[in-house]
Amino acid sequence: MAHPIFSKEYDVLRQMLVEERRKRGITQVALARKLRLTQGFVSKIECGERRMDIFELLKLARAIGFDAPSFLKRLVARTRFSGKP
Repeated sequence: MAHPIFSKEYDVLRQMLVEERRKRGITQVALARKLRLTQGFVSKIECGERRMDIFELLKLARAIGFDAPSFLKRLVARTRFSGKP
């Protein structure tokens, strides 16, 4: 089994984050400033070089301006987690 960071589900998560950021016209630089991090940190999350935990996801949601529970529902619907185990 491939390392989880390279899973299709994680790719969907990353793509959705990028979509949310771009939809609001926020650059990686602007997002990094809001988070008080570097643009490189944001880039590594978005391209999959760095895995994030749930608390980082919540911080990203707040900084980008989307509703985390709704985002997670959409994520579940777009991945294998939408069906029964």
